[in-house]
Amino acid sequence: MSAHSSPPEVASRFGLVVAVLLLVATGAAALLTARPPIPAPADAPAGAFSAARAMGTVSSIADRPRPIGSPRSDEVRDLLAGRLRAEGAEVEIQRVASAGAAGGTGVVGRVDNVVGMLPGTDPTGAVVLAAHYDSVAAGPGAADDAAGVAAVLETVRALTQGSPLRNDVVVLLTDGEEDGLFGARAFARDDPLRGRPAVVLNLEARGVSGPSMLVRTSPGNQRLVGALAAAAPHAAGDSALNETFRFVPNDTDVSQFLAVGRPALDFAIFEDAGRYHTPEDTPENLSEASLQHHGSTLLGLAGALGGIDLAPFDPVAGATPPVGDATYFPFLGAFVTYPDTWVVPIAALAALAVAGAAAVTARRGLLTVPRVMAGTASVALPVVVAGLLGQGLWTALLALRPAYGDAFLPGFLLRPLPTELAVLALAAAALAGWGLLLGRRVGAWALGVGGLVWLVLLGAVTALLAPGMSFLFALPALGGALGVLVAGLLRGAARPVTIAIGAVPSVAVLWPFVLATFDAGLSSAPAAAALAVLFGAPLAPLAASLRPRWPVAAVPLVVALALATAGLVIDRPDAEHPQQADLAYLLDTADGSARWVSHDLAPAPWTAGYVPDGPHEPGPGLPWTPGVPVRTGPAPHMDLPAPQVQAERRPDGTIALTVASARGATTVGVRSTAGVTLVEATFDGLGSVDLDLRGAPTDLRISDVPPGGIRLVLHPTTPGPIRFEVRDETVGFDVVRGFTPRPPELSRSSRPTGDTVVVSTSLTV
Repeated sequence: MSAHSSPPEVASRFGLVVAVLLLVATGAAALLTARPPIPAPADAPAGAFSAARAMGTVSSIADRPRPIGSPRSDEVRDLLAGRLRAEGAEVEIQRVASAGAAGGTGVVGRVDNVVGMLPGTDPTGAVVLAAHYDSVAAGPGAADDAAGVAAVLETVRALTQGSPLRNDVVVLLTDGEEDGLFGARAFARDDPLRGRPAVVLNLEARGVSGPSMLVRTSPGNQRLVGALAAAAPHAAGDSALNETFRFVPNDTDVSQFLAVGRPALDFAIFEDAGRYHTPEDTPENLSEASLQHHGSTLLGLAGALGGIDLAPFDPVAGATPPVGDATYFPFLGAFVTYPDTWVVPIAALAALAVAGAAAVTARRGLLTVPRVMAGTASVALPVVVAGLLGQGLWTALLALRPAYGDAFLPGFLLRPLPTELAVLALAAAALAGWGLLLGRRVGAWALGVGGLVWLVLLGAVTALLAPGMSFLFALPALGGALGVLVAGLLRGAARPVTIAIGAVPSVAVLWPFVLATFDAGLSSAPAAAALAVLFGAPLAPLAASLRPRWPVAAVPLVVALALATAGLVIDRPDAEHPQQADLAYLLDTADGSARWVSHDLAPAPWTAGYVPDGPHEPGPGLPWTPGVPVRTGPAPHMDLPAPQVQAERRPDGTIALTVASARGATTVGVRSTAGVTLVEATFDGLGSVDLDLRGAPTDLRISDVPPGGIRLVLHPTTPGPIRFEVRDETVGFDVVRGFTPRPPELSRSSRPTGDTVVVSTSLTV
């Protein structure tokens, strides 16, 4: 023992060590219990879900891309229909036309949904098992969404091994999700289950690994979430994600069912999102554990919902009064749920607990009311500083490696872990600087209580505006306040240990959410750093017995710099982690020009060899967003036929366009130079689709165009002649003379226009 250390100080420091170990152990447990389950082998019991068996299905359909309208899409459609028939399902191919709007563009498509049904013994409704079987043209879509399709098929196989369920099980394998949710739009529009209760369980992916998380539910979800908690062995996801999806524009097929009021649960895997919509979304890169989690959750839910009365779940078809939403989240291996009526009382209880903690510690002379007020106000300092440091790191990364900003989804690094840790180190630096600056003036206890006040305020605000998110702040505030309150009554080593025990809800609930923020990419660094400060600020009393000096604050800064540097060194493209390189070929038959076009403003040398000019505006004839700069370069003129267009002005003032591809392209686009509204679109043999796009964009993208073409009826919204630019698109440069394939460290872009050959023409009507 040092002569300068008194026994109380030694005891307190010993308690601090124990507290830190407890927090680390809790954090590790929170992360480990959130991992997906161990994959079941191929010889698992017949009635169980086996990821090994399901992986065989993934491999059989995700060997190459299968975009809507492609020959491979037709092959997979027939394979899936055959698999369902082999399991005894009644199968129908729903061939329909569908339309809508996405990203400022009118989208139209012809789809082939695979719909199967296992009849129930005494059905009260239907359990719909949904996934989409199409992929983007950029990659084979093993996770997105062959994994979902395979999980549905393996679930159906497992269900048929037991006694028939009471309710019908409907399998909905949709087409055209990637181009515009076409299949789900058509199924929800025609609704063969109209008048009957139905619950939709949808599987999706935005990455290739990680747990299968419940990311979105329908309103009034208490019964559904309760069923999930009871039936799924490893339920994951939280109501904060559900609240987030209500405010962001991300869509899945579930959006179409929510629009018509159907109850639904939407599950997705998120991790390793850098491979999303890329050629690296392969069976080899798909996590078998994630597939197991998809399937074990789906099988448990299907079995449970298949045996009960579904009328209370469906407000569209049932007469049962609606119920409220649930708050739900994983907690150290458990799945906690409670009704939304508890949200405000819990937030209020947290506020009372923080007030009580402040009162007790004030009576013990550990803080004063003015100091608590100062501590509360000061928390804004590290929050803002951490956010600015996170933004500064991301800005510096973009400056040092501009290619990070060229990806279709910026911020997804190839090897992100060192840089993510650097962001957390920056948050630690902001906290350390805050403590050193104000620790002696305000006191560590006042700073910690100030951090709890922030959690209380955020818990109260979200309780009113986004109730499903309130638990993230109210429960850590409640636990932390109780810990501080009891610690204020104790002395010595028991104080930091008690504070750590009170912080368990924060570590188990808020800390995983901080880490999950990185699933949105490194562009989320400011939010991740700011949330990390909110997580760490209430722990300030743990350092009350320490006498740190300013060099301590420099340590996390040095660590952050080292990690960020290591990240730049490590995160270099290679054959296993290629960098996306965007390129397209444009032939304008109206003026005879041919160009290479790329969105990459900091292109790799291979790409730069094709597009030396720019960046500049796209110009006419390009199927790119106006105003988004591109690079271009001269390209060989290929003798490719122009799209076939017939146009006429009809007596009622509308314009009829018939558009087809002379070179067999299944995707065409139409853009007008003046305002028009698309009234209807008619596919050969499928009748017409009324788009009802009043004030619709004048840029249309049409998928799965048959050889006979598509007929569009357009209503001009401005007088005078209208110029139309018409294009068709195919994937692959095999028709372009002199094209040199990419080196192995580059891959095609995940942009919809990546690796496309675009042939355009124009006419004035």
